[in-house]
Amino acid sequence: MQRPRTWARSYPIDLSRGASWDPELTYEVAKAESDEAREVVRSNKFDLDFYSPTVNLARDPRWGRNDESYGEDPLLEANIAAQFVNGMEGKDQNSQLLPEGDGFYKTTTTLKHYALNNTEGFANSDPNGRLNGSSDADERSIREYYTMQFRKIVQATQNGAVMSSYNEINGVPSAANAYLNDTLMRQTFGFQGYFTGDCDAVNEINQRHHWQPDGLGHIASVVEQFAYTLGSGEDAECNAGYNGTGNYRGPTAPSTTAGGTTNAIGMHVTTPTGLHTVNDLDVSATRLFTNRMKLGEFDPNNTVPWLTQAVARDQSYGVYPWSNATEERDDHPQGRLDRQAAADVGAAERRLQGARPRLVREQPELLSGRLLIDPEHNRASQRGDAVRGRQVRDPGDQPVRSGRLPEGLHRDGHERGQLLHDDRPRRGRGSGGLRLRRRVRRHGLHGVQRHDRNRGP
Repeated sequence: MQRPRTWARSYPIDLSRGASWDPELTYEVAKAESDEAREVVRSNKFDLDFYSPTVNLARDPRWGRNDESYGEDPLLEANIAAQFVNGMEGKDQNSQLLPEGDGFYKTTTTLKHYALNNTEGFANSDPNGRLNGSSDADERSIREYYTMQFRKIVQATQNGAVMSSYNEINGVPSAANAYLNDTLMRQTFGFQGYFTGDCDAVNEINQRHHWQPDGLGHIASVVEQFAYTLGSGEDAECNAGYNGTGNYRGPTAPSTTAGGTTNAIGMHVTTPTGLHTVNDLDVSATRLFTNRMKLGEFDPNNTVPWLTQAVARDQSYGVYPWSNATEERDDHPQGRLDRQAAADVGAAERRLQGARPRLVREQPELLSGRLLIDPEHNRASQRGDAVRGRQVRDPGDQPVRSGRLPEGLHRDGHERGQLLHDDRPRRGRGSGGLRLRRRVRRHGLHGVQRHDRNRGP
């Protein structure tokens, strides 16, 4: 039997970590996660940049990614997530590198999604959705609420990376937003790491945002968007890259300084941070290679303690280091234990399949995925409510049992159950509050449970 690459653990979601109000516990969990990260990545040294933590604030319970957030309060979020960063990157709780790492970082963490990205549209084509809508806010709200947790984490930990979001902020795409990325994050917050775009966020500037920068006179082309993003402080991009064709070369690659409409440097584009030149590329390359050096990627393996420790643990588990193979070691007792565990799992699955006909006849709710524990009667019910097995609370914090809803809330049918909708008037945030332009279909936040490339990391 081919042994799986790892028997990885499952760890608590971020929302539960925030609910613990325990930064020290989060730190200890993150240390364990980073140990496993070093054990499973290629050669125990590559692919160590992790797209986590998500520190967007949980503003609305209907947002589809609240489980990735640490809560709605920026101070709590900053304190908890900062310890996640420290645990993952090989630092102590005061953000100093641990002596056992001998000056190397264990992994790189990426704060995301910067910024104001916790909105939803009814579909990927929705012009007011999180992929291409504009989150409009006054500067005080941006600084004191929506980016406060980013600032505190950066200043406390100097984490390795930040991910820009898909959406626009006050009409400017995040990936090309010089105010957000350069003025705030670098010059004001003091960030020294590198920026990466959410997957295809740079390509979406032309394809989805149809963004026309001030003074350009036309929509930024697939080449010009490269100049604006690099000039704003963006250093890397996941998925298709800056040109959207699946690789990082041509037509936008700044390989020469010759003129022409297929070369971002040769076009002499003037961005809010100045004329786009090869110097912009040099700065980004320096940031990216500095991060890789901090992780020990270019050092001899035996000089990087995090790597040698991970290799030793891999060997103790009964697998060879990644640089050789990931095959089973028949002579190792852990390998025999793993094979026995797999056989036990297979036997349990076969027993479950044998019991399935009886369950279908007698307890179909166990197989339907629609089991709800009614907190009022403490019994099983097959109602497909949106909140399963938990109480629904109204804004007045009055307990509402799963079978009764407060005035103004109603359910609409949906293929995965029923979704709750709030028709009650919303309280304003004052004259300068957030004015997010969103559209929500009457039958719910379509797409929030889907997992596809448009969801983003």
